[in-house]
Amino acid sequence: MAEHETGSQEKQEVVGQKHLLRQNESQPLFDHFHCWEPGTFSIGETPFWPRLDEHTELLKLAKSDKQRAGLVLQLQQTYGNRYVQRLVESVQIQSKPMLNSTKSVYKQKVNRIADGGTKATISLIKPLFNEEQEPKVQMQPTFFIQRQEVEEQEPQMQSASKEAEYYEKVAEIIKATLDAYRQVKIWVPPVEDYVTVKAAYWTQARSKKETKSTLAKRHEEAVKVVIAKGEKLKRAEVGKATPDEFQEYIQTAVNQVSDYVEKDKKPPQGLPKPGKNKEKWEINIQKWIKYHQIGIDCSGFVYAALLQVEKEMGLDFLPEWKLRPGEEALVSSKTTPEAERVKRPADLKSGDMMYHATDHIRIIMNIEKSTDPSVNKVVKSSGKLSEKEKGLPNWIVFTTAESSGSKKGPAEKTFAFLADVENFQKGNKAMKQLSDSAWKKAKDYDKECKYYRRIPMPESATLAQ
Repeated sequence: MAEHETGSQEKQEVVGQKHLLRQNESQPLFDHFHCWEPGTFSIGETPFWPRLDEHTELLKLAKSDKQRAGLVLQLQQTYGNRYVQRLVESVQIQSKPMLNSTKSVYKQKVNRIADGGTKATISLIKPLFNEEQEPKVQMQPTFFIQRQEVEEQEPQMQSASKEAEYYEKVAEIIKATLDAYRQVKIWVPPVEDYVTVKAAYWTQARSKKETKSTLAKRHEEAVKVVIAKGEKLKRAEVGKATPDEFQEYIQTAVNQVSDYVEKDKKPPQGLPKPGKNKEKWEINIQKWIKYHQIGIDCSGFVYAALLQVEKEMGLDFLPEWKLRPGEEALVSSKTTPEAERVKRPADLKSGDMMYHATDHIRIIMNIEKSTDPSVNKVVKSSGKLSEKEKGLPNWIVFTTAESSGSKKGPAEKTFAFLADVENFQKGNKAMKQLSDSAWKKAKDYDKECKYYRRIPMPESATLAQ
């Protein structure tokens, strides 16, 4: 028992010595606080146990918000949030008599420092309030204010980040759909290798000699001989096939030709011509696709892109169409879900549709703000820009994906609107199109387009069941 008591006393003495040592080590911190510069203060020099009154005095002596925030941060890391909160409350509620009491050891130390210091030293010691003023409740240290602002901004930043990622994904899927139509891999058995071909624009006249009726006859010639079975392959014959369905249709035709070659027979009119090597096969298949207009029309392309977005992103926003829709159905407000009208350029998103009432539709792929001076030069005949115009992201530049006759199949176009216009009607006056790496005034046809949306905003997106 005696041994146990002796051991306890020795342990208490050791702890007491440690406390005394820590207290003595902390003395230089307070005595030299008047020359404190950012980075020179170490909270490791504070006592073994936190001393609220001394830390309160140190907070009041900080000459700037930056110093105060640094001290609070170090105290938080050393003693935790609960102690720092007590410290802040202590700073807020202390009254005038408490601060001005001559019994305050720490206040006397501050006075001694000021009395014996230089003018520069005295200037660093700023009282919390004048002696004649009533005590005021102090604001929270900058650290807490900044942290609160960050916490308030974080949900908004996260929401903006999620929306950006959402539409980046939409743009990637549309671009992948476009590339899938432009880079179709076909296996050619006679040469045991793949060739790459591109879908054509379905039944589109390219000149006065090539009327729609003559193109329709060419197309029908191929349709009659290609043994396309099933609904999926039949869609390729009417310009509504997805990239996979289109690839399967072309592969079916090439397989038929390969069977004739194997039997040393000439393929009938309407099928691709055989080639002597891989390069010739590729050329002949592409010529056949173009001549017979085997490809995708504008609404078929937009629908395929939307369908792929819905599938890959797990969404549910397309109506239950019995047949693949045309351009009017894609932008219709009479469907369920309905298409939504986009009213101004600044509201455009990836996946929105650019629709001309007569016969064409595109889908928007990428959107960005631009300060490219070359865009502005088109607006002003002099080509001169004000300093305000040079420094503003005052253009909404967007790239569309489409299947068109002018581009001879799936392709992309780039347009630009002034960013601050109230609606498209006003924006159309200065609408631009990128052509051959140069900005030019958009055609009247493109200025007449209207804009619609089927892909839901991230916050209202409905997942597929």
